[in-house]
Amino acid sequence: MAEEILSKLVKGAEFERMAQIYSEDSTRDLGGDWGWVDRGTLAPSLEKIAFNLPAGKISNIIELSGNYYILKVEDKRGGVTRSFAEVRDEIEKKLQQQEAQAVQERWLADLRQKAFIKTF
Repeated sequence: MAEEILSKLVKGAEFERMAQIYSEDSTRDLGGDWGWVDRGTLAPSLEKIAFNLPAGKISNIIELSGNYYILKVEDKRGGVTRSFAEVRDEIEKKLQQQEAQAVQERWLADLRQKAFIKTF
């Protein structure tokens, strides 16, 4: 089925129409439009293809976990690089969370070592 759909797309069929007819995705009614997709959103194998595909082009068939995908990149826009001042608070919060989690994991490991558990 995926090969038939890809063949129709290569011959000029509208991607949106093919998605409306054949897609089993929740975006079926939207013609398969996922909207803007940021890095880290898709599965790594889909992301690699999506971000390397030129705008206006259609991918080959991608098989992932028993599902088949055909991607079309409509447009691309550059990512935004924020200044250190803008992200400093986020970085500090993330580092504090990581340290708190590490402390908790060490504490739990210590408790497990000291615990005496007897099962019947």
